[in-house]
Amino acid sequence: MASSLTPEQTRLVGDIARELAAADPCTGERGVIVKRLAGALGVSVNTAYRYLKQYAGWTSGKKPRRGKGETCVPESLCRKIAELMLFPRANGKQVMTLKLAVHIAQSNGEGIADPETGEITMPSVETISRAMRQYGCHPEQLKTGKPTGRVRSLHPNHTWLLDASVCILYRIRGTKRVVFLDERSYNAKKPKNLVEIGNRRIVRYVVVDHTSNAFYVRYEQAAGETAEGVLRTLIDFMADRGERDPAHGLPRILYTDPGPANTASLITNFCDQLDIRLIHHAPGAANATGAVEVHQDIIEKQFESRLRFMDVPDVAFLQGEADRWRRHFCARVEHTRLKTTRNNAWLTIKEEQLHTVPRDVLEAIAQWKTERRNVGTDFVISVDTRTHYGVQSYDLRELAYHGLSARESVRVLLNPFKAPEIVAVMDMPDGTEKRFNISPMEKDQYNQDLSAPVFGEGFRAMPKTHTEKILEEIRKQAYGVESAEEADRLHNAGKRPSSVTNIMADVKEAPLYLGRTGQPVKLAAPTADPMPMSRVAFAVMMKREHPDVWNDTNAAACMEWLSTRYPDSVPGSEIESVVARMCEKFMPRRASVLTFIPAEGERRTACQ
Repeated sequence: MASSLTPEQTRLVGDIARELAAADPCTGERGVIVKRLAGALGVSVNTAYRYLKQYAGWTSGKKPRRGKGETCVPESLCRKIAELMLFPRANGKQVMTLKLAVHIAQSNGEGIADPETGEITMPSVETISRAMRQYGCHPEQLKTGKPTGRVRSLHPNHTWLLDASVCILYRIRGTKRVVFLDERSYNAKKPKNLVEIGNRRIVRYVVVDHTSNAFYVRYEQAAGETAEGVLRTLIDFMADRGERDPAHGLPRILYTDPGPANTASLITNFCDQLDIRLIHHAPGAANATGAVEVHQDIIEKQFESRLRFMDVPDVAFLQGEADRWRRHFCARVEHTRLKTTRNNAWLTIKEEQLHTVPRDVLEAIAQWKTERRNVGTDFVISVDTRTHYGVQSYDLRELAYHGLSARESVRVLLNPFKAPEIVAVMDMPDGTEKRFNISPMEKDQYNQDLSAPVFGEGFRAMPKTHTEKILEEIRKQAYGVESAEEADRLHNAGKRPSSVTNIMADVKEAPLYLGRTGQPVKLAAPTADPMPMSRVAFAVMMKREHPDVWNDTNAAACMEWLSTRYPDSVPGSEIESVVARMCEKFMPRRASVLTFIPAEGERRTACQ
């Protein structure tokens, strides 16, 4: 469709306008004339009406119909249909169509009720769509998001914006060369291929000064954004890089996303020590750091697009070329808002606004959150350096000369610029602290300490700790001897310390107290019944303890007597009485002895 008419077409529109003015508006003749004009121009009837008004000033003169702009569709119905379409995909694509949502709502009995018949009907999809736009709940209106506000910074180095992005670059396995990804083979739909090159991806860090838009870009090989990468990028931008690259110094505010790398203790501690206010925008609000997002796009289009025509042997070469291009871009490309280059805008900074710190100081104060480690009896601690050095072991034996004892703890400071070396901090009794730089232990192929003596070739005793020295002094004083060896000998022999005169000197007799009369409580002691005994166990017991009562001769009679009275078992409380009754019944009785006493004067016979 032509956006403007030729002179011949303009004359035709004027002729048609005069013809319309003479035509009868009530016979339908005007509609025929306008259709003829639309056919001649190759446009729609509505466009033909627009051309008549635009180029000839003709209007039909009809009043708008009554109720124009009104709709019979209630807002509640539009919102119910919008609710079905509320969840688009992450890329903004609408999953459910409006036609399907209207059909589902109609199947659930939704619609407009006829006030006379009560019949519920659903308007057409087009009518629903127009009504939803009128009520402001059309899916295309809902996905536009919140309006964005505007903020400003006061001067260069007032606010810096930082962001990291994984590039479409990666390092070839077995080499240092950096090449572009084939996005047809490496994408989210083929996660296995992305995992294969995960640790060889190239991450791009960008920092932008909000006022001047001066920026810094840094590349590194990593699987993703890391706190160490963020810190190195900040230090590179803060440090003085020479006269051709003027932007440097400390910002007042650092504005970033709330990712794990930007909220790590390494970054928060670093900003705290430099008095930099660290602010994180709301999750998912990438437009909050729009300036750095724009520069990510600039770097992709203005610099990385050149890499397809270059041989990039390693990441160091990539960084060098990026620095060369960035210096040129900041020095010679005019910024549309500033009407000058980025470097010229940054150079308007005043002396009191530029706070500088030497690079070696920046690297020295960069450290992870302090960790505390317990010292074992071998004075070895293990520390995760949080770098590619991983977990390392450190020997703290030399700290024993400064008062460190086994099973105490030390504070450990981790600095990524000094890894794998750590700083051990000891809190001294006078309130001060001592710091020691300690390198990791060297290990052999069997993960053994290389500085340890070999069996049979020597032995190295551990240094005496401060606690051990105090213990020796106390023992010598207790035994009244001059040497620690003599004190140990007496102690091991169990000798009594001579310095202790009266070990019970603090023990005194208790005073006399007036007695108190209590109220007795009527409480019976709990009792327990003795265990019952089975008939067999009772028989065995009787045969063992009373063989004269229960024996082979009368065993049957005894068992019959017992089973008649106790078919199952003998209660524990009756065992003694049953034994007594059986002894009385079955105990054999001795026969009576008759004695003949002779009368007086008779002589005793031999049979007496």
